[in-house]
Formats: sequence, structure tokens, C-alpha cells
Amino acid sequence: MDIALLNLANKRLNDHILKCQLDRLIVSSIELRLCFLTESIPKKEVWLTVSGAAWVDDKSEREANFFLQRGKFLSQVYMLMGERIIDVELHKDGQLLISIGQQKLVVEPDDESFEEVWSVTPESGSQFAEFDWFVTYTDNHELLVK
Repeated sequence: MDIALLNLANKRLNDHILKCQLDRLIVSSIELRLCFLTESIPKKEVWLTVSGAAWVDDKSEREANFFLQRGKFLSQVYMLMGERIIDVELHKDGQLLISIGQQKLVVEPDDESFEEVWSVTPESGSQFAEFDWFVTYTDNHELLVK
């Protein structure tokens, strides 16, 4: 992955979701959507859509089964409602680390990703709506930045 593109993606992610507050989540069998609210008035929504592997980096053992791991992740994320993002970091392998409160959310590509592994989008909570995105990491291991 090009280092200039990685730096640009990190800048865009920090510009859009740093200090945003976790407000709600929407779950389907494969996809998880986390809604964050900006600090600005009026508040705006920024969505993180995840179809890759996700966990809270609490040093506990990860589940091998995708759905068991997703369930564990959801219970941990739910406890972070209302907390603000204090750090965002994207690694060259597509791993996205988001520090919320005292926890670090980890999203990364896995063999079961059939759509975008993760994507950060503005203002749309509907999975069926046409939406723009700020940064996305595809199942082809390609980082795209607008």
C-alpha cells in the first residue's frame, strides 16, 4: 500500500471521526453499522460500516467463529455508547483501530469479507441508500480515499 495514500486515509479518518460520540448501532447477519455523532452544532452523523472481523482489543481470546466473535464484540461495543473517539489509526494491512474511552476497537480483513471490509460514510444509516464515503477498505484489499 502506498504510504502517501495511507497517510491521506489516516488524515481523512481523523478529520471525520476523531472526537465523535458513539450513538447507536445497526446489526444484520453480515454487516454492522456504528453511528457516531460529531461535536459540531448541528450534530451530523458519521457511520462506520463493518463486514470484516471485529473485536475489542481487551487481551481476551478471540472466537474462531465469525458470528460468536460478532456477538462478543456487540456486547462490548454496547457498553461504549456515549463515549467519544480519542484516537484513530489505520495500518497498511487494512486494520483499523479506533480508541473509544478506555477500549480499542479493531476491524480487519478476514477470509469471510464479501463486501467492503469497512467504510466510513457521512449521514446515511440506511444500507439501501445511495451514499458517498470518505474512506473505505475493500474485500480486494484496496484502500480508497475521497
